[in-house]
Amino acid sequence: MEGFLLDYSNLLLRWLHVIAAIAWIGESIYFVMLDLSLHKPHTERGKQLGVFGELWAVHGGGFLGAYSGRIDHAWGARSDAHGDLPLPPTTYLRRNVYFDTVVFTPHQLEALVKTYGGDRIVLGTDYPFDMLEYDPIGHVASVESLDSTARAAICGGNAKKLLGL
Repeated sequence: MEGFLLDYSNLLLRWLHVIAAIAWIGESIYFVMLDLSLHKPHTERGKQLGVFGELWAVHGGGFLGAYSGRIDHAWGARSDAHGDLPLPPTTYLRRNVYFDTVVFTPHQLEALVKTYGGDRIVLGTDYPFDMLEYDPIGHVASVESLDSTARAAICGGNAKKLLGL
């Protein structure tokens, strides 16, 4: 009976993961939420920072993490892509979004660090799902351009700071 329950629990978790993955395709609710979260601040402190709050963009930020040039180009080329943003979108992404390391290749992780800064990257695993990063610390260590300080920050220091621990 226990094996039966484990099998069905596993099946349920896998289907939930499939449903979540489908929600990520195209312009998903998640990325629309990230886009809409970038707005002009109304307080003095917010004006100093650029936008309100902190966002956590899983899977390396997906489209937003990988297409900084395209979203900034759209902002510059089309007035309807401005919204309330006086500066290009990546200005706010660099200030207010944390990206995780679940991108699976060293060159993608290196690009995230170069684009958004090592202080905005946190360790991710995708555990307990089958698409998990089996060696997340090894993944970070595989980026040759990172020094030991950046690796320590990404592997735990940034999350500790973000969570106030």
